[in-house]
Amino acid sequence: MTANGYPWLGKVPTSWKMGRLGTMCSILTDGTHQTPTYVDAGIPFLSIKDVSSGYIDFSDAKMIPLEEHTELRRHAPVQRGDILFTRIGTLGKFVTVDTDVEFSIFVSLGLLRLKNNVPVTKDYLMYYLNSSAVQSYIQSIKAGFGTAAPKYNLSDAAHTPVLIPPKETQEAITRHLDVICQPIDMCSKDIKRQVDALEQYRRSVIHEAVTKGLNPDAPMKDSGIPWIGEIPAGWDVVKGKYMFSQRSSRGNTHLELLSPTQKYGVIPQSLYEERTGAKTVKLKEDTDLQEFKTVHVGDYVISLRSFQGGFEYSDYEGVVSPVYQVFYPISNGPRGYYRYLFKTQPFIDEMNSYAMSLRDGKNIAFADFGRTRIPVPPLDEQHAIADYLDMKCADADKLIDAKREQLRTLAEYKKSLIYEYVTGKREVPA
Repeated sequence: MTANGYPWLGKVPTSWKMGRLGTMCSILTDGTHQTPTYVDAGIPFLSIKDVSSGYIDFSDAKMIPLEEHTELRRHAPVQRGDILFTRIGTLGKFVTVDTDVEFSIFVSLGLLRLKNNVPVTKDYLMYYLNSSAVQSYIQSIKAGFGTAAPKYNLSDAAHTPVLIPPKETQEAITRHLDVICQPIDMCSKDIKRQVDALEQYRRSVIHEAVTKGLNPDAPMKDSGIPWIGEIPAGWDVVKGKYMFSQRSSRGNTHLELLSPTQKYGVIPQSLYEERTGAKTVKLKEDTDLQEFKTVHVGDYVISLRSFQGGFEYSDYEGVVSPVYQVFYPISNGPRGYYRYLFKTQPFIDEMNSYAMSLRDGKNIAFADFGRTRIPVPPLDEQHAIADYLDMKCADADKLIDAKREQLRTLAEYKKSLIYEYVTGKREVPA
């Protein structure tokens, strides 16, 4: 064993060589930088979420028209046997394209194709790239990137060092890892199914409560709203503009800067960094905060991506960028009910219908929401529904978090196990 000049690899066998990923790949590109048109039926358009499980998952992929796919394919012509890798935000997950289904990729994914007659097998290379050693190397690149979305750039991928054992050693390592990793993968897939089931249960509980109430025996009536269907007979239906008003106050430069997020709502930037470990985009020192919009506790924010995740609720006083739209409930009644309603998928789909013809951000205007009819339960029912959902969602989130921690533990164990073999620190048993 000898030190090789790459601390993240440690000592490696003296007979093993080093190469660069870029010299072994005939294609090294990324997906489209433009947001395409999404349709109900079309060609799959993959992003990070569709490969984050370690394999390509089409079940929740967005769809784009065939003509747009044809154009995008000229830039990134994906084919069976290629390798995709995540390169923005979530970094350095590598998956093999093991399907003949045509699809296009977003800019958050990179594409590479192994050349012929290179000194590594693809199976060994995939294990190597997904080892804790390479993950450590990629994280060292990320550490110097000061934005909310760290990148593993194409040039970074091209310069990634590859440890190259003799071919027969590569094949032995691959056969052995196939055997010992299979139980880990099976366990991970089972836990992932449990997480999916819990998340579906959480969504169904929310949807049932905010559209049907808590009394299963309540008489029902047609709401006249296609995405709602029937509602309790004692509920009203009102356009959003009669329930909420847009907030336009500015100039509160003494308030802290807030970040609208799909997962945490509207929270301070410092809290976002603490919860996610990511760095937010810092304002320039000469930024004029006079134009930033004021947000009060209980306000809602329409972000540039509300068509993906609904409207965000704020538990904090602060300011947000002028590109966001802020609105608040006109009445002083319970606010938690709408906090849940505005995050349901049918509501998001309804808001998305206003943005379908827009490009470059797909912004939703408050006026679009203002003419949308929404259910209005009596205030006491709103309060009861919010309390019920607070309890049920807290229980579900606790279980989901525990399952995800199990997945993280298994993933780290697998990466460390792979590391031992692809760096020669542990020999394959005879």
